Amino acid sequence: MRMCSIAGFSLSNNSRILPRKLAHALLVEMDVRGNQASGFAWQSPMGSGLFKNDVAGAQLSLKGMPRDAGVAVLHTRYATHGSIKVMANNHPVLSPDQQIALVHNGVIYNHNTVRSYIDAKLPDVDSSVIPALLSQYPNDLSKLEMLDGDASVAWLDEAERQTLKVGRISHSPLCVAQLKDGSFVFASTESILMSALKSIGLKAVYIENVPERTLLTVRGGRLDQVEVLPEQNAKYEEKIDYSSSYYRNLTSGNKSGYSTNATGGRYVASDLGDVFIPEDWYDEENDGSLPSYLDEFPELPDYSVNEFGEYFDKDNQFMGSFDDLVEMGYLSALERPRRADSFGERIDQDLWD
Repeated sequence: MRMCSIAGFSLSNNSRILPRKLAHALLVEMDVRGNQASGFAWQSPMGSGLFKNDVAGAQLSLKGMPRDAGVAVLHTRYATHGSIKVMANNHPVLSPDQQIALVHNGVIYNHNTVRSYIDAKLPDVDSSVIPALLSQYPNDLSKLEMLDGDASVAWLDEAERQTLKVGRISHSPLCVAQLKDGSFVFASTESILMSALKSIGLKAVYIENVPERTLLTVRGGRLDQVEVLPEQNAKYEEKIDYSSSYYRNLTSGNKSGYSTNATGGRYVASDLGDVFIPEDWYDEENDGSLPSYLDEFPELPDYSVNEFGEYFDKDNQFMGSFDDLVEMGYLSALERPRRADSFGERIDQDLWD
């Protein structure tokens, strides 16, 4: 699964978890979504730091993370904009004043448009516009409405020491968990999160996939605040000429027209969500049309899929596996099994009550 991955933690005040051990476990699992570069940022009562390199997460040195690092953000990268050999392009990405260290999973399609509003020269990586906005417009989350793209983010700010901010702006998946000792851990997907915890003998008390447009503030492992982020302002949407293509990026999505993917199936929108209909589900008695109960729904042309179950956009850019797209809300399994954690236990508590 070639996409970036983010993760991190905020340890409770009485936690005995070793931060390096937890960080390494997460980085190892995160490599499945991208391993071209990796990095981390941390804060402790006595200081803060950042380290990144153009190596896989499993190979990243964690010597710079102290034993009292109570909060950290992690990243493994699959590069879309900016060379991995230029460390400023790798994550965590810094704000121009170097006060904010941010990790991002996704793509900001209109980053060039957003750059025109920033009073500083930024690295080539598209993600750099996010901490720049947060820094230039402090305490004004409304500026995030400028972002047109897929984004789950997390950051540490020197102005709010030992405070973790983690949010799902749009589409890119994000999963959070609370541990028995009161610590808070997150990762891009539930499978990454639960596999990492299990590998070092930790267990989640509860786990939840974060809704879109949601920002969490966490201190000492405790969820202090849940905020609703602003919707994207259409003013900043990247425009595409539909005269030659029916396709739009996955954020905005042109949902007209017709598309056949590599396996001969089609995508349709239904009350179940966006569902891929394999070729052999078609109604052979009705000239290969869709089953009658789906006839009324429009086809979606946004994806193609190969024989390995890998999904691509119109430019043949890899977007993820079926599970990835279910996590991101693009697809819906017809009969998704009851969700349980990796230890086989059903989790009923809802973080968003």
